[in-house]
Order: sequence, then structure tokens, then C-alpha cells
Amino acid sequence: MKKAIVYLFSLFVFGITTFANEPIKISKIESTNESGANFNLTVSFTANEDITSPWSIGFYMPRSFNKMNNEFTKVNADLKMSITDSNGKSEKLKYARSNSGLSLSAGYTTTLYPSKQFNLTKNSKYQIILGQNNQWAPSNYSAMPQNFYFIKDFNINKSPDKLDFVNIRTTPTDYIIGGYDNNTIADTINTNISTNLKNSKKKQ
Repeated sequence: MKKAIVYLFSLFVFGITTFANEPIKISKIESTNESGANFNLTVSFTANEDITSPWSIGFYMPRSFNKMNNEFTKVNADLKMSITDSNGKSEKLKYARSNSGLSLSAGYTTTLYPSKQFNLTKNSKYQIILGQNNQWAPSNYSAMPQNFYFIKDFNINKSPDKLDFVNIRTTPTDYIIGGYDNNTIADTINTNISTNLKNSKKKQ
């Protein structure tokens, strides 16, 4: 486990691979508040190529997506994770934790993969839905998922340094935080600025 954590940390500090030939394009990352400490997270993306081999997707977020439901703790007891295509086909996502100890998910680094083979088709749209996380909803960008990466030819039992990581870019406009739509707010601000400029010119 220690080796895996050190390797994953090095990915974020020194980078993974170039952004060229990103297998997917993320278009929206949205959090929605639920009751109490619960929240849902949706990641929308388009496949840039056909992917017929096992794959996984990961990110850093200061929230855990590990599920621990026993007599001592109820961490994410109702957590449900899945991927759905535009036709409604869906598959459960699993938290990448290997019995070998070289897990790709550790602490706030989360790696997910389909429980059964789920092919991605070029130019098709998909949604990853992570529902009923009980680790409190994010309220700012720093608490949202970031440093996304994608792994083709994924094998849960492979050492992380034997896998091919590709970094996936995101921008601030991709994020919607608890109903706060960055694009809508930006449009409102620009409209107000334009209106104020017009009014000031009229007074001159």
C-alpha cells in the first residue's frame, strides 16, 4: 500500500503523460447537495476513441469514495456508483482496491472501473454517477474532483507503475458546485457590467 501511495503522489507532482490523445473529453463535473452530509457527483464525458479493453478512471478529491458499512462505522453506507451511456445502458463502478496491497485507490485518490466490460464508443456521451456520498458536499473548487486520469488496458492486479496513465484536462467552466453554475454567474456579471457601462455613458 505504501508503494502505491508514493507512486500515485508522484503522478500528481511530476505529471502523468502528456494531454495529447486524451481518450475522453470531460464536459461537466457537477455536485448536488442531498439531505444531511450526503451529496451526489456526476461526471459527463465524451469518448474520443473506441475503447474495447478494460479501463478505469481516477481523480483526486478531498472526499473518500470507499464504502465501509459495518457495526463500527457507516462511511458511505448507501454509496452507489455507476456509468450510463446515452441509450440508458448502465454498469456499476467498483472502487479499485487490490488484494495485493498495490491499490490505485488510497485516501483521497479514487480510481473506479466497471464491474463488467463496458465498451466506450467514439463520439458517444457518458455519465458517471456517484450517488449518496456521506462525506459532506464540496462548496468550492478545491474540494471538487481534479487531476483526472484515465487508464486503458486496466488490470486491478497490476502494479501501478506497469499501467499507462493519461491525464485528462478540465477547466473551471466544467464545474457546477451545489447548484452554483459558473457559466451562468459569469454571464450575469458580464451583463451587469455592460448595463453599468451604458448607464454611466448616458449620464456623461
